[in-house]
Amino acid sequence: HPEIAHNLARAQEELGHPIVAINTFRQALDMDANYTFASDARKRIGALDKELRATHGVLTVTSTPAQVLVSVDVNGESVVRELATPATIYVPAGAATIRAAKSGYLDAEQDTSVVEGADVAVELLLRPVPKKGFLTVTAGVPTAKVYINGKKVGEAPLTGHPLEVGRYEVRVTAPGYARWA
Repeated sequence: HPEIAHNLARAQEELGHPIVAINTFRQALDMDANYTFASDARKRIGALDKELRATHGVLTVTSTPAQVLVSVDVNGESVVRELATPATIYVPAGAATIRAAKSGYLDAEQDTSVVEGADVAVELLLRPVPKKGFLTVTAGVPTAKVYINGKKVGEAPLTGHPLEVGRYEVRVTAPGYARWA
């Protein structure tokens, strides 16, 4: 209920947790933009925002794909762990590192600078993990040399050689034998 959320936000404000208080006031407004204390919540959000911006900036992190888990370190200290994108958060001013991870994608990382009172936007692009297959080559001649796209990768028998999905030229050679490709 928005009034309960409002009271919780007031308690967080009194306990000295302005970021949590702002987020909880916003939750109350999301539940009902015109609840009994909505006007008070908006005033308190404005006052808390002004107070926080003296030492913090507002960082907005978006990503492709969406719903990526991010962590944020500022000046080497962890300030946020496992927040899903898109996200807008208050972070202390300083050198920030944003790290992102999602299953099936390569991790991404970006450094930025957060200035007091400023808004900073970061867009992270995570690339899909390359799909791989495994190549096995056997030959009737022990120690026949195996080449993939002209580069020697080993000798036969070659077992479980990882390759990204795609087309390759495979060549097998041995002295005194015809080349196989």
